[in-house]
Amino acid sequence: VVFARFATMYFFQSQVVGVHEPEVAFSTFKNYAFYILLTFLVLALVHTRDDFLRLMRTILAGGVGILAFVILGFVRGQGLWTEFTPLSTEGVRYLAFPHAYYLMIVLLIAIAVWIHRLFRHSVVALGIMGVQFLGIVGSLMRHLWIAFVVGVAVLIATSSATVKRQFLRWGQVFFGGMLLVSLIGGTAVIIFPDSSIGSVAARFLDPLLIRITSLGHVTEDLSALWRLKLWQTAFARFWESPLLGIGFGQEITFDVRGYISTVRVRDLHNSLFGLFLQMGIVGFALFVALQASLIVGYLRQRKHLLSTM
Repeated sequence: VVFARFATMYFFQSQVVGVHEPEVAFSTFKNYAFYILLTFLVLALVHTRDDFLRLMRTILAGGVGILAFVILGFVRGQGLWTEFTPLSTEGVRYLAFPHAYYLMIVLLIAIAVWIHRLFRHSVVALGIMGVQFLGIVGSLMRHLWIAFVVGVAVLIATSSATVKRQFLRWGQVFFGGMLLVSLIGGTAVIIFPDSSIGSVAARFLDPLLIRITSLGHVTEDLSALWRLKLWQTAFARFWESPLLGIGFGQEITFDVRGYISTVRVRDLHNSLFGLFLQMGIVGFALFVALQASLIVGYLRQRKHLLSTM
């Protein structure tokens, strides 16, 4: 709540002083204050086990609904609204970032539910999770891939020894199956390069391999160079007001190989750095304190639940 109040003060300050894009300042306020209050509202409404299960069913149902966007993307040959996030490499995205981001959160929850055998129809759930995973991969969002791997690692690290063994066993089965599908698709491209199957497989696999290999060639990736230059310029602006930040609704202009770019600080391609730059050391410290309180609360609740089992 303290962090939300602090963000509200920044919003009003931006309206009084005047910024280039006041609507962006409002959008930033919405992200930093309003959504946090919604989180605490949800926590206030969840009192019983049934309340929590109802919340989880709602979240998982949303993930099932996004399957329509995954299927539509593969049928159309390009995901809906993906033109707003063009690729720096060859290929097209089959799922837009907002859908892929939410799908990643849902999939991590679904994996935790599935590994504890809480789904009534585990085979159906596994099939749905496979399509969701395909959608995240098809988004070609490399930072989401990394975040997903980190999320699974956290799930494994916080699980019991029995669940860890289940993770290992089913992980081998799942990724073995994905490898088999990839090998079949690659073989189809080689053997039937002019067939419809081969062209479909090549259209998906070729950009995917390029995106994967680009993770190891940062200096040759224009997208990575663009981000690095953006962050360097943003870090230089941070020193204008390190304690309280530069405020909401600001922009950054920088040069990459003769190409001039202007980016909203809110869209810094690094949410934590964007918050740090806009709200300074004080605002970032309040945000860290908020996250720490949530983690401590979770650990206490987990310890209490384990002691009662």
